[in-house]
Amino acid sequence: MTRRTGYLRRALVAACVIAPLALVSVNGLAQGTAAPASSAKPAKARAKMAYVDFDRAVRENEEGLRASAALARVKAEKQRGISAIEERLARQQDELKAMAQAATVSKELQNAALQYQKDLQAYQELLKRTNAELAERDDALFIPIERKVKAILARFSEAEGWDLVVDKKAYWGSTSNGLDLTDRVICDFNWGAGACGMGVTPLAKSPATPASPSSSAK
Repeated sequence: MTRRTGYLRRALVAACVIAPLALVSVNGLAQGTAAPASSAKPAKARAKMAYVDFDRAVRENEEGLRASAALARVKAEKQRGISAIEERLARQQDELKAMAQAATVSKELQNAALQYQKDLQAYQELLKRTNAELAERDDALFIPIERKVKAILARFSEAEGWDLVVDKKAYWGSTSNGLDLTDRVICDFNWGAGACGMGVTPLAKSPATPASPSSSAK
């Protein structure tokens, strides 16, 4: 791909999966007993947070890898056609420069310049259509995978009491405190619920159908 054509790279929006925040009870005091005026302020409830590299969780599981390969094949096919048009436009430019060096402006030069403008406009329209088609193909391939990843995160949040799971790109805390759920999500996506405990590294990916977790653990 030349610098004149770069495909539009779409950044998938990594949605945050938010579990309902736990309500903090304020009814701990005995009924009818007022708290002393000098008592300490109640401690603030701290939300239990985790983060996930959403884009990696979507694109590095088994389905995501196959979808990426399929999208790459489509891009390569379209790029071959675009490259051929670019080569033709480059030849037209060279011919126009050579013709423009003549002492007089000929009818042939005018016709060639008009044809070049038409071809250039068609090329630009092709790029727009191609980017739109690639965006649609990207959505068709990855939106279903995104939904599955969000469902896994929601299940983790409910089962383990995470109040908030955010995308790593938006996470403002330390990323070295063991809160990263990315590898667990990928492992769970590939091998199913219960196959990956906390801190488990995803099993090796392959284009073949994954083996059962029990046989892989041997």
